[in-house]
Amino acid sequence: MNKRIQMRNIVLKIILIMGLAVGVYLSFQQSFPAILNSASKTVQNTYIWTSIIAMFAGFINIYYTTKRDVKFIYPDLINLIMTIVALFLAQTYSMIPLSFWGIIVGFIQYFDWKSNVTETGETKLLRVDKTAIYIMLAGAVVAFLIVGILMIIGHEGQGLITGAFTTGTGLIASFLLAKRYFIAEYIFFALNVLMLSTYLISGQFMLMIVPLVYFANNIVFLFFNRVSDYD
Repeated sequence: MNKRIQMRNIVLKIILIMGLAVGVYLSFQQSFPAILNSASKTVQNTYIWTSIIAMFAGFINIYYTTKRDVKFIYPDLINLIMTIVALFLAQTYSMIPLSFWGIIVGFIQYFDWKSNVTETGETKLLRVDKTAIYIMLAGAVVAFLIVGILMIIGHEGQGLITGAFTTGTGLIASFLLAKRYFIAEYIFFALNVLMLSTYLISGQFMLMIVPLVYFANNIVFLFFNRVSDYD
């Protein structure tokens, strides 16, 4: 293992520890949406705990993903399943199909990455090729359809247009990453900047905390991982 990879792993552990510490703090701040005010305590507590578990699993998932380690699949599935439960309880039904799509992409990523593990135990990355371009073109069509649907039925969370754009573009990036294309991380970088800027401008500083953990991992991926390692 070269010094660059050793340094990457050290930085990732620091980010993970900080992320988990942030998770503990946010756990005490966790509440349920207003729609659950009249729900039973069991439903309210279930929502809170599924949200907390999803958050922690998400941090661990991005840690293994940035290391290009196929063990990402376990926290990834936990994150997505818990998210589906939380969305169902909060009656945010429009977002549930995206989580099911995430599960499908997660398995695609797992089997593709597992089939391309190098002797170092990390998955080999790919440069942009014709297949990546086809994926981006097809993904753009799907993304525009999703944007249209979300604009019709309403998109919870961020502003309607921004939320729809980041959702559609994120689907393209997720599939590209599942197929090992390094360019996916550049797309995630742009989405992270857009999302964090939106929260910053709107003064929603608390909402920036979790995305900042993902953004830190995104930067580490771009800085330390190399496609050229396998040329």
